[in-house]
Amino acid sequence: MTASHESICHMPSESSLIIDKNTDSTFNSAFKELLDLIKLANGSSISFNYAIESLCKNDEQIRKYLGDKLTARENRNVRDLQLKAKGIQK
Repeated sequence: MTASHESICHMPSESSLIIDKNTDSTFNSAFKELLDLIKLANGSSISFNYAIESLCKNDEQIRKYLGDKLTARENRNVRDLQLKAKGIQK
């Protein structure tokens, strides 16, 4: 493997760069709350969509931030939360 090939293989994707450098306090608050909900599940399976809906029911600021469309397909902020959560699992 050449040095140039190695550097290409290990470059982070653009989406991970955006998420890792996210300085939006509401995004970070939503992500922390999402992790807390997952921890509260205590080993039980919890769907991402259920967790996002729960966040919106429990926190007015997060609900306003995420808006009405709560699927990753339709909402950039939800998609970014999902990508960051997947990154933590690795």
